[in-house]
Amino acid sequence: MSLPCPLLDGTIWGMGAVTKEPEFIPGAHEAGVPVWRHERQSRLRVPPPLYRSNYLNTFLSGRLEDGREVALVAGAHSRYFPYHNPRSGFDDVLLVVGSETLRVSGRHISSLGISLGPRDSASVFYNGRAYARSGAAIQLDFHFNLFARVHAARPQGVGIPHLMLGLLWQPALVVGSGTITIHDDRFRVVNVVGEMERGTLTNVRSRFFQFGYEYFATARTGGAPVAYVTFRTYELHPGLAGLIVRAMQRIHPSRESVTMSGDRLVEGDPNEVNPGGLEKLEPVVGHTINLGPASISRGIVRVGQGDSARYAFHERVTREG
Repeated sequence: MSLPCPLLDGTIWGMGAVTKEPEFIPGAHEAGVPVWRHERQSRLRVPPPLYRSNYLNTFLSGRLEDGREVALVAGAHSRYFPYHNPRSGFDDVLLVVGSETLRVSGRHISSLGISLGPRDSASVFYNGRAYARSGAAIQLDFHFNLFARVHAARPQGVGIPHLMLGLLWQPALVVGSGTITIHDDRFRVVNVVGEMERGTLTNVRSRFFQFGYEYFATARTGGAPVAYVTFRTYELHPGLAGLIVRAMQRIHPSRESVTMSGDRLVEGDPNEVNPGGLEKLEPVVGHTINLGPASISRGIVRVGQGDSARYAFHERVTREG
């Protein structure tokens, strides 16, 4: 049976033949339960010297009913993601509405909800304070209801999917609509396109296994929905401290460059939504979070100019000190 999803232009996006539930990764219990109630629970415990952590993250781009552009990044990362360190684990929201930018960050944001599943559903919502570019605190509320085409988990590490050192990464193409309320002004979001993903990390409690990564995602909001994701993983520490991670990368490089369109996930960028060599990246809103051994910078950027201009999400982990 094909699961239809209304597209931005009123046509139908065929989600493809579905004969069983999407293959969810270990620890992603009952998708659809708000992240702080389930994804954070410690049912993922593994014996020392290992540790396990997980996250949900989304990037959305689209337009309001009045024609203004909107872009959203929201992430919920459990304790010890990505390092077995008390500072690791964070939640955040980055939002662009027309010319206005808002951000929220913290170790745990209880009023932020991100869910992927069950079946072809997803959602992201928040209610609370956010901070404008000026530093002023503003009341923010948003809720997005999304259709999701969830793809099978893709191992990023050494081993097999259910007995692996590394990350199990599960992406989804999402489309939908929503509402945003800033102060007492309520806006209807008529369409958004983007990517949502779930990940479970299993690693060793040692600085010799600590890694960094760089991630980039963007989406095409006109015509058929397309989302592009690329990331690469690298050793966090130089010299002997990074030797094990470098060796693991040679055995099984942890990197992806994929495009999601309709019910397909393909390697590379056939739709050419990744920034070209002549396209500039302009930071719009972002922040940097200390994770202990490293800091992570996450931000929404503006890609290109004119009719081809679009929003993207960029994050990078760099070593402290």
